[in-house]
Amino acid sequence: TYLISRSFKLSYYNEYKSYLSMASKIPKVHKFLAIIVLSYTYLISGLLVNFLQLLIYIFVRRFSEQYAAVLNGHLYAYHLAIFTFVVDWYSGCRIRFYCNPDDLQHVNKEHTLCVCNHLGEVDWLLGYVLLDRLNALQYVLFAEGTRYTPAKHQASIKFCEERGLQPFRNVLYPRTKGAVEVITELGDSLGSVYDVVFGFPGDTVPSSNSMFSGISTDIDIWFRRVDKKDIPSDKEEVADFIVKQFRNKDILLDYHKAHKCFPGKSYPIPRRKQVLYLSIFWFLLSLVPGAALLNLSIKYGNRWLLGGVLGILLALYLASKRLMRMVSLKSSSSYGTSSYKKS
Repeated sequence: TYLISRSFKLSYYNEYKSYLSMASKIPKVHKFLAIIVLSYTYLISGLLVNFLQLLIYIFVRRFSEQYAAVLNGHLYAYHLAIFTFVVDWYSGCRIRFYCNPDDLQHVNKEHTLCVCNHLGEVDWLLGYVLLDRLNALQYVLFAEGTRYTPAKHQASIKFCEERGLQPFRNVLYPRTKGAVEVITELGDSLGSVYDVVFGFPGDTVPSSNSMFSGISTDIDIWFRRVDKKDIPSDKEEVADFIVKQFRNKDILLDYHKAHKCFPGKSYPIPRRKQVLYLSIFWFLLSLVPGAALLNLSIKYGNRWLLGGVLGILLALYLASKRLMRMVSLKSSSSYGTSSYKKS
């Protein structure tokens, strides 16, 4: 409110602040403003990141592909801070981490692959939150290939019964082929594999809609580090390794359903303030020039300019809403419901 009022040079700052304070208490208005601000910031900051990546490709890559890849990776991580900000700072989700404290000694010292279960539409985002909290360079893999739904679970059970396999109760039978290729191709660059399980003690699976609405959700994340020496190299053994991980996830989710927590002790892994600072930087970089442009269009009465700015904001809102509908569980793909017929 302060930045916008200064940019507009409003003399009625208190009235304006009071209006926004009232509007923010109305869920639909609150959500509308959040979607506009976050979408606009993500678009503008993304264009800037793409431009910097282009410069890296032109001027750095010719001298060192490795250094160019490192710079690109950092830029990508900085840009993802906006998504992590939504979970950790905007919606304020309460996250409990269950792990062996000895595993934390390896944080930020190796490349790792997180093999996760897939319950909801924002699991990928929770994977990045785990990545950020551990401050580690990771890859996130959902070996089930699709999100868990009752229909897909029945297809998974049928797949297991047809092949004499023990069905899973809380996860889908993993599609091991992709996971095998990832693990074998990463080879020596992979320092470990993290067996990761997401659970929701409130029986409410967070969604993009709830995140953008600022609704806080209780989230439990259990993870276990598997050292490089314990990761098999043979493809068939890697496939068995993945299936065993999902057997373990199934047992843990049984426990979680019964006790609303994972076994063992939870450890606090604090939010990183760097995410907050980066997000503030992106917001200032994007919103201040945008507010100045909107101010000019109002000041000089340029209806075309004002209409263009408001049109862009409306288009961003509609595009974001469409994207949220596309990734919602109700609109999830049919992947997994029929293709289990094929091994």
